[in-house]
Amino acid sequence: MKAEGKYTVVVVEDEKIARDHLCAIINTRIEGFFVVGTAEDGVIALEVIEKIQPDLVVTDIHMPVMNGVQLLSHIQERFPLVSSVVVSGYQDFDSVKGALTNGSLDYILKPLSPVKIVKAFSSVREKLDQSRKEHQKNLLFRLYKNEKIDEAELMRFFPNQRYYLGIERCNSIPGRFFRTFSIHTITFIKDLLIISGRDDLERLFLYPEKGEHSCCEFKHAVREERCKISKEPISATVPFQTHAWMEHPFPIQEFKESVKTLFTFLDSQVILEHSQQLEYSKEIPEQQPPIQEGELQQLKLFLQENRFEDFQNELSRLLAQWKENQQTQLWVEGSLQQILHLTLKLSKREHFEENYEFTLDEVFSEIATYSQLQQRIRPFFQKIFTEDFGTFPKIDSPEFFLKVREYISKHCSERITLPDLCTVFGISQTYMSKLFRKYSGKSCNEYVKTVRLEQAKLLIIKGPDLQVKDVASIVGFKDQFYFSRLFHHEVGLTPSRFIQECKQSKNKHDTTGHN
Repeated sequence: MKAEGKYTVVVVEDEKIARDHLCAIINTRIEGFFVVGTAEDGVIALEVIEKIQPDLVVTDIHMPVMNGVQLLSHIQERFPLVSSVVVSGYQDFDSVKGALTNGSLDYILKPLSPVKIVKAFSSVREKLDQSRKEHQKNLLFRLYKNEKIDEAELMRFFPNQRYYLGIERCNSIPGRFFRTFSIHTITFIKDLLIISGRDDLERLFLYPEKGEHSCCEFKHAVREERCKISKEPISATVPFQTHAWMEHPFPIQEFKESVKTLFTFLDSQVILEHSQQLEYSKEIPEQQPPIQEGELQQLKLFLQENRFEDFQNELSRLLAQWKENQQTQLWVEGSLQQILHLTLKLSKREHFEENYEFTLDEVFSEIATYSQLQQRIRPFFQKIFTEDFGTFPKIDSPEFFLKVREYISKHCSERITLPDLCTVFGISQTYMSKLFRKYSGKSCNEYVKTVRLEQAKLLIIKGPDLQVKDVASIVGFKDQFYFSRLFHHEVGLTPSRFIQECKQSKNKHDTTGHN
C-alpha cells in the first residue's frame, strides 16, 4: 500500500471518456483507493504495472493489441501480488469467467455507474484487506523464522522504513516450557497492528514511524484500543497488566531481534499483582540471586524431621514476604526451584515418576495473584510429601478416592471445582485429574455433574411436588435452564416431565394402597 495508506489502482480502458469517468469515481467516491496510473491497452498496462507495482488493476475486457483476459493472465504470471477487477458487458460472460479464473477479485458490468462501482469496490476492499493481513502475518512469521524474504515484497506490505513495538501482558508470564512465540492472528486498527502473543493473555503492537510525533501517536493508539477493552466487563482473573515499550523504532527486518529483546525485558520485570508501564532499556537491572542456602536451613530442618505442616507454613510466610518485597516473578520461580531441589534431595526416592520441574512450571501458568500461587503450591509440595517421602498412606487407591466421592456427595450443593478439591485433599490438579479418570472414567466436572443429577432424581422421586428451580438450586446448579438441558440429556426426560411421571406414579401407588 502507498499513497497515504490507500490502495493504489491502475485503470486500463481504451475509451478515454470511460477511463476518465472511472478514475474520477474511484478518486472521489471510493474511500481507501487512489488511481496512480492508466493505460489504453494491455501492452501499455504491463509497462505501467511493472513500473508502479499497484495494489489493484481495473481493466476492460475488449481492448486493442492485448485484451483484458490476456492481460490478467500476464499479471498473474509476472505480478502475483497485484490484484484485479474486470469491467465488461453482459455479452462478455464467457470472457468474465476466464478473467475470474485468472485471479480477478470481482467484475463490474457496463454501463458503469457510481453505485455499481462503489458496491464492487466495497467487496474488493474486504478481499484486499484480508489478503494484506495474510501477507503481513506470513511475512512477520517468516521474519521471526529467519527465512529469506524478497526485499521488494517486504517493502510492499511494510512500506515504512521503521516501526515501534510494544507488548501488553496480562497476569503472569508464560511458563519456561511454554514461552514460544507463534503469530496466530493480526488485527488492524488504522495504522496499528495488533499481533497475538505467546498465549491468549498477551498482545504485541506494531506501529509505523511516520513523523517526529510517531511515538506519541503509537502510545495514544494503544491507549485507545485498551480503553475499548476496559469498557467491557473485566474478568476478575486479570487483576494486573504489564506493558513494555520500545522508545526507538527499528527496521522491519529486525522484527525477530526486537521481539525477543522486548520479551526478555518484560519477563524480567513482571511482578505478581503489580501493574507496570515499562520503557525498554538496554541496561536491564541486575536481578537478585534467588533464595540462598543459608535461607533454606529452616525448611531443610522441617523436611529432615518430617514436619511437613511446619514446612508448608514457612513456605506461606516466605510467599507473603516476597509479595511485600515486590520480587519479580522470575525471582520467585527461581527461589521455588531451589526449594524444590532441596525437597527432592531429602526425599526417600532416587527416581521420580513425575517431572516436578515441569509441574512447577505449570503452577505459574496463568496465575494472577499470590493467593492463587499459594493454592497451587501447597498441594504441589503435599504430593511430594505423600508419594516420595513415604510417610503417608498412598493416595492412588480406591479408598482415597472414596473419600473424594463422599466429599462431593456431601457438598454438591456448594461450589465444587478441581482446584477446590485439590486444596481440600492437598494434592495437585494434575494428580487429582488422573484419579478421576482412573476411578470414575470421567473428568472432575463431568463427575460432579453426574452426582448432582443423580441427587436431583432422588429429590424428585422423594418429593415430586418440588419445582424445577428449587431442585436445581438444592443440588448446586445456579442456572435452571442449564440444569434442565443436562437433566434431559442424561435422563431422557425434561425435569418437568420427570416430576409429572413421579407424581402420577405416586398417585397410582397411593390409590392402590388405599383400595
